[in-house]
Amino acid sequence: MQTIRIPKKGNVTHSLIMARTGARFENPKYKGISHFVEHMLFKGTKKRTPKEIALDIEKYGGDLNAFTDWEITAYWASMANKYKNQSLDVLKDMIKNPIFPNKEIKKERQVILQELKMYGDSPIHC
Repeated sequence: MQTIRIPKKGNVTHSLIMARTGARFENPKYKGISHFVEHMLFKGTKKRTPKEIALDIEKYGGDLNAFTDWEITAYWASMANKYKNQSLDVLKDMIKNPIFPNKEIKKERQVILQELKMYGDSPIHC
C-alpha cells in the first residue's frame, strides 16, 4: 500500500485509500460486487467490530465513509491532524483484514438493492 501525502495548512487531515475497482471492471454476472465489498468492509475486521471501527474514528471527532464509482472504490476518513495516524490505522485495518460475517452478507445485499431502487427513482441518475 502506497501513501501519498499532500502537505496543506489546516487543522484536519483527510486520508483516502483508493482501489482500482468499480463497475467498469466487473463481470456482468457479478455486477455490483465492488459496491457490495465497499459496504462489507464496514462490517468488522479481525481486530475491530463494526462498532469499534466507528468508535475509533468518532471518539476523535472524525468522519469515515466510502464510495464506489465507475473505476474506483475509495475509503476515506477526516480527522484532526494530531489523530491522523489513528484514521490511517482504521482504514488500513478495514482494507487488509475484513471478515465478511455471513449474517451480514444477506442483510447488506438488501441494503444495496434498496439503494439501487432509490437511484433508479432519481432523475439525476437516469
